[in-house]
Amino acid sequence: MMKDHSPSHLIRPPHSEHGVRHVLFTELTAEEAMRVIRAERQGHFDFEEPSNQVEVRNGDPEPDIPETVELFALSTGREGILDTSNFRYISGQAVGLMRLDQSERNAIVAASTGAGKSFVACALAAKYLAADPNAKVLYITRQKPLVNQIKRDASRCLTLGDEEMAILTGDVSPIKRKAIYDGDSRLQFATPQTVNNDVKSGRINLEDYALVIVDEVHKSRGRDAAAEILRRAQKLENKPRVVGFSATPYADEKERDALLTLFGESSSALTKNVIENVDRILINVGRGEKKYVRHDIELPLAIRTPAAILEDGIGDCHDKIVDALVGYPDLQKEAAEFVHIPSEGHLSVVGEHVTTAFVKKVREHIEPDMERSPWRSNLIDHVYTLGAFGRYHQYLTQTGRFFFLDRVGKELAEARLIKIEDEDGRIKPAMFARASEGQNWFYRMLSVNPELGMYKFLLEDTYRQVSRGTEYQFVLDDRQVRTLGQLAMCVDGVEVDEFIRDPDPETTERPRFPTAASMIKHVFQVMQSNLAQHDGFYDHPLTETTMHLLESHLRNRRPGNVLLYSKFYDDAVFLAEHAEHRLRHYGVQSRAVAGGKYMRHRDSREIMEQFSDGEIDFMVGTSFLTEGHHIPGANTLIMKHQPARGDELQQFMGRVGREWKGYIHGLVLPTSEGTFYSNIRKMVKASRLLEHDFRGGEHYLSPS
Repeated sequence: MMKDHSPSHLIRPPHSEHGVRHVLFTELTAEEAMRVIRAERQGHFDFEEPSNQVEVRNGDPEPDIPETVELFALSTGREGILDTSNFRYISGQAVGLMRLDQSERNAIVAASTGAGKSFVACALAAKYLAADPNAKVLYITRQKPLVNQIKRDASRCLTLGDEEMAILTGDVSPIKRKAIYDGDSRLQFATPQTVNNDVKSGRINLEDYALVIVDEVHKSRGRDAAAEILRRAQKLENKPRVVGFSATPYADEKERDALLTLFGESSSALTKNVIENVDRILINVGRGEKKYVRHDIELPLAIRTPAAILEDGIGDCHDKIVDALVGYPDLQKEAAEFVHIPSEGHLSVVGEHVTTAFVKKVREHIEPDMERSPWRSNLIDHVYTLGAFGRYHQYLTQTGRFFFLDRVGKELAEARLIKIEDEDGRIKPAMFARASEGQNWFYRMLSVNPELGMYKFLLEDTYRQVSRGTEYQFVLDDRQVRTLGQLAMCVDGVEVDEFIRDPDPETTERPRFPTAASMIKHVFQVMQSNLAQHDGFYDHPLTETTMHLLESHLRNRRPGNVLLYSKFYDDAVFLAEHAEHRLRHYGVQSRAVAGGKYMRHRDSREIMEQFSDGEIDFMVGTSFLTEGHHIPGANTLIMKHQPARGDELQQFMGRVGREWKGYIHGLVLPTSEGTFYSNIRKMVKASRLLEHDFRGGEHYLSPS
């Protein structure tokens, strides 16, 4: 089926879907974000109306905007460097650049998503490159694919030759990087990790640069590499000018103060809340509106029934922890908050990072003396168990049956199934094999502590229910499967000898998978692919709603392609395969994309380019999508999971609607409703900070 992506075919989503609320707001606009809250009758948030009065405390006069890009280049000294035939001349960008030209102070630029940050940054670099033929500019951006993307943007909007621009990432050897730093290239693009390492080793001297640009500057926190670079730059005698770009520079006063400190604003200036050392410039190009469609998702019996088994274990384990802490009221009170059961009956457990931090507190407050040591160890084991069970419950109820089967199945396979042959041909469990083939730590703990044995049975019982009717059920079937190799035969038809034979010392031939871990990974990849093509498999209403929305997009021939956000990469891979199978009559091409933790940067860059070129209809990504990627043609975003931060929500929204009207579909479970409203609240607060702190705010928060 041929798809027509022209704007004239834009069709609004149907308004007859049950349980769907339609709310309209433009990105990061406080007044319209307030409508979200009012529409959902959340008046208890008690927000004040955003003021339309903006206090501009910088006395520089407002610039007159040149009518053409040629006049802009001439009037600002960028002629000869700025390629006026290719540069996208937008008045909002020109105003921001001219405000940046009014001083040499360090600056933070809040550029709304889709405002063309890379073009503005390159035009800012052009000022310094045109003024001094020996000037150098360093452009720091987060991901290797982004480095290449921004260099392409620079090639289009600047007249510099290839020899005058250079890329510096970990793929370039340290010796070559040193030669590039000392060479003739004038505009250098690099990742923060690479620059920070080279600053430490002395390969690069930041004093050699007139300007340092830091992209996605809101992530410069703590020990982040970009934050380290900013700190080092402020200690130099001949400091380069530093300008940071972000759609969401900071969400609250604490983040603001931390970021401004990195840019050199003194503590006294922070106390007075006066713009003295750091310019704050807002660029808003007035992109089109976005339609946010909220979908309320209820859990079906297929999810609630097995989840109830886990909930029994969670309740029992939680009661034991609270009872054990009778003599420690502060710890007991904190532990009592680990499990929450609202009136609707949807149980939720704190994150595993919370229970892990609590274990540290237990160790600090309860001394391991002779009498208490066994009790204390048992208590710690129960806290770890509660955290793990909460994680498993989240996998099942908030992500889907596949992801529960995949994560839990691999761990159960490590604990129970992996058996290898010793020299005498006897089968032995992996816990007695090499460390790389040992049991998962959690199941080893359940095996050692007799009081925790019941939780292992509960987990296996849940797994059996969820895996029924799929190849995953073989994982716990000892009657059919005695070795992992035999499981591989069940799902892949691979001969057992290919897995367990020892390498022949006389040849270079090696077993197909040298470790049990690699065997497990392969087997589960095959089962995932088979499950994704299972016509009758019901994963989760989140998955079903995603498939429905994707089909609606294709059926109604809406412009642009579709992005989907999933919190987990394995889940993203499953959704991509599942979409191709379910929608094969549309000829859908889909891929999963993630950052360097899961795939090579070259692969992720190729997928992004294929998606931008229209070769891929549907792309599933993790939080990697918030890294500032320019994805033209993506006009629909489906958010399977609610992001953890309000600025992440804003970053996700910025991926769509750059060419036509954008649609954002938010899938909201009862347990994630609080996160949804929290993100909206953070967006309101962040937008009010922008209104107060940044020049240009009067245009950013205009009344509807």
